[in-house]
Amino acid sequence: MILDDTVFILGAGSCIPYGFPSGKELSENICSDDYYSFIEDNYSKYKIDKKSITYFRKAFNGLDISIDRFLSMNKSNDEYVKIGKLGIIKYILEGEIKSIHLKPTKLKNELYAYLMNRMTTGLEYETGYKDLLLKNNIHFITFNYDRSLETFLFSEFRKYFDYNLGGWSYTNEAIKYFKFDFIHIYGKIAPLEWQQKDNVLQYAPDIDKINLYTYLYNIKIIYDERNEHMLEHIKKAKDLISNTKNLFFLGFGYDDMNLKLLGFPNIIKNKNINIYGTAINLLDGELSRIKRKITYPKEHMSIDYFYKHYIKLHNKKTNDCRWLLRQYLK
Repeated sequence: MILDDTVFILGAGSCIPYGFPSGKELSENICSDDYYSFIEDNYSKYKIDKKSITYFRKAFNGLDISIDRFLSMNKSNDEYVKIGKLGIIKYILEGEIKSIHLKPTKLKNELYAYLMNRMTTGLEYETGYKDLLLKNNIHFITFNYDRSLETFLFSEFRKYFDYNLGGWSYTNEAIKYFKFDFIHIYGKIAPLEWQQKDNVLQYAPDIDKINLYTYLYNIKIIYDERNEHMLEHIKKAKDLISNTKNLFFLGFGYDDMNLKLLGFPNIIKNKNINIYGTAINLLDGELSRIKRKITYPKEHMSIDYFYKHYIKLHNKKTNDCRWLLRQYLK
């Protein structure tokens, strides 16, 4: 079990092994011929002005920025926002479909399986073991729109309950104990069936049988931060970060806007928090700048000593999300 209060902040890199695109790949997909053929074939269904499709492609193609940042820069252009968000939904749902076709042997060696293993280590099938599951003191803050993390963990979590109850009986029993925070800062495609009753969408649905437009307003971007629901998410995320003992950045890009949104660097200044993060392929100079964006040195402590011993960011290709947890998760 994970007993020390621990917060995980996840970015797109954390779910790449499950078939989801990186931020760069998502942008490339939305600029691809495949996507524009899809939009042109469905422009009337999604109420898109055909000229806007061409203008969007010319404006976005070739820019070295994320689709989120591009949309925030063009927030007043409703057609651009619509085209961009539909692309996000399409390719995230395609990622969900890919994730359910992965071989079990691959899934066992990835991040989610390791998390579940650590959450259940030490449990024994005896009276009270279900209550022990609640002692896992973990919280997830994600900048991803997909539902793969909570889907995988809940699917595995249910196995600790009595399948003989059948159907939703054992699912409802599991829900009572699955009380972990999953905060999607920018929203998610839609809630899952076990999370609420209305306005839900099953995991990995058949894209051809649903209207993507239905889920358009579930997707938020940086300029939506004044949205009441998003403000609530941000406040809760800040509370969790400021009160945790261990903070893990997993597959996170350390974007200035996203860090600022969560209150960095001031939110954990002078607090005793252990900070770890993946930073694959980043140079040492880039790591130094990122550390300064995360927090300041503690009072009466040298800058070099603080950044060396209190913030551990790893930039080797082999230092992926699972490796980081194996190395540092207590």
